[in-house]
Amino acid sequence: MRILFTKPIMAFCITVMVLSACSSGGIFSKFEKNRAVSEEVVSETEKPKLRSAVRKNPQNLGRITVANAAKVSNTELKVAVAKSSVRAEQDLGKTVISLGLLDQTGFWLQTPLVSAEAEGRVLYAGTGKTANVRLIPNGAPSGSGSQMSIAAMQLLGIAISDLVEVQVFTR
Repeated sequence: MRILFTKPIMAFCITVMVLSACSSGGIFSKFEKNRAVSEEVVSETEKPKLRSAVRKNPQNLGRITVANAAKVSNTELKVAVAKSSVRAEQDLGKTVISLGLLDQTGFWLQTPLVSAEAEGRVLYAGTGKTANVRLIPNGAPSGSGSQMSIAAMQLLGIAISDLVEVQVFTR
């Protein structure tokens, strides 16, 4: 008879222990009387500032599709792939790029590294490829990153979802 009663009692005890462990305090909450509760101080983050630069073709926004933005003429492609000539280039530095808006076609880079529109070249060390691009100021503070056209990203062998660092030169 003793064996018949011990199994249900054991099952009951195990069930109570398992269910009490699921509560907020757990089984051992009595042993943690003076547990220190830490509170993290949340600092105020700086809110993003509006850019002063105005987009050139806001009427095209939303009308150019990804397929159309990636299409370039043979002439544009030859110019973008052409080796840099003997002209002197100035190294503007490195910038992290992402895919730009599809409001313009062609090969371009919107960057805080220039203050006026200029012709330039971009080098991606990951593939060793370069592209001749139109450098467009974006009005953002220095170090805030740049946006590149989908055609230029494809020419350099960069996936459109990647954030990569490129070297920028101006002529």
